[in-house]
Amino acid sequence: MKRNFLLLSVFFLISCTSDVFQDNAGCPIKQGRQITVEFEYNSAELNEKAVSKLKKIARKARERSSFVCFLGRLAYQGVPSGQALGAMDRVKNTAAIFLQEGVDPAQIYIGMAPENPRIGFSKPQNAEEEKHTLNLLIEP
Repeated sequence: MKRNFLLLSVFFLISCTSDVFQDNAGCPIKQGRQITVEFEYNSAELNEKAVSKLKKIARKARERSSFVCFLGRLAYQGVPSGQALGAMDRVKNTAAIFLQEGVDPAQIYIGMAPENPRIGFSKPQNAEEEKHTLNLLIEP
């Protein structure tokens, strides 16, 4: 019984995740590998370790002709337009890696969405608590 409930929960969560990609990035796929790239506070730069991992993922996506959907996430604090620009910079820097590795631009979809509302405090209390992320959904 517990196993069935867990399986149903996983399928439900997967479908909720894909809806966010489809609604905000026009993503043509419903399921796939989801990757979260975290950035340092107020930065859109990727470190060397992240770049090498993303290059490996990009090469596999190119070999399989997979669709790659990018979803920039807006941070909790700051002026919305400033947060949107930061999210777009994170998307551009990450998508550039996929393009450099030969992923067809027609296979790439890009969008932005606000973070989910938090329970409790309405905003992070300091910079370390604020997350700047980029989500990727890659066709299997």
